[in-house]
Amino acid sequence: MGALLLTGAGLAKLWAPMPTRTALYAVGLPSATAAVVALALIEVAIAGAVVVIGGVVPALLLAATYAGFAAFVVAGRERLSSCGCFGRTGTAPGPIHVAFNLVVAATAAASLLDPVPAIDRVLADQPWAGVPFVALVVVGAALGYAVLTSLPAALEHVGSTTPTRGAR
Repeated sequence: MGALLLTGAGLAKLWAPMPTRTALYAVGLPSATAAVVALALIEVAIAGAVVVIGGVVPALLLAATYAGFAAFVVAGRERLSSCGCFGRTGTAPGPIHVAFNLVVAATAAASLLDPVPAIDRVLADQPWAGVPFVALVVVGAALGYAVLTSLPAALEHVGSTTPTRGAR
């Protein structure tokens, strides 16, 4: 799930680098389009290595990437209007982003205890040629995307609404 979400984020940055450039600039990091493209390509490469190669090293790179995202959000907490993660602007990143990124980082780091094999070996052990497994991974990534994009916006909206007089 973390690798698929990272792939989507990397591809989104390649498609629309400006939100990430803005976020990087706000935190004082290199923010040229070339830096965003390099970051996006690294994200896609790490995610690809997790899926295609498997094992400890790609998983640790994935863990480090998500831990880095959490640190980025914490470092920019007052300056970020958007993290630019998915090539779009939106709700300012906050505690939900930090918690999500740390959970994915910890999950990826747990592969030290039981390294995850490459996707071909994983699918070989799955029923129905791995179709249910792949579907669950896609659903997990979609839910992760929603947690990072829609949930903070929804909570922000709920927190900003006040009941009107006489409303039930």
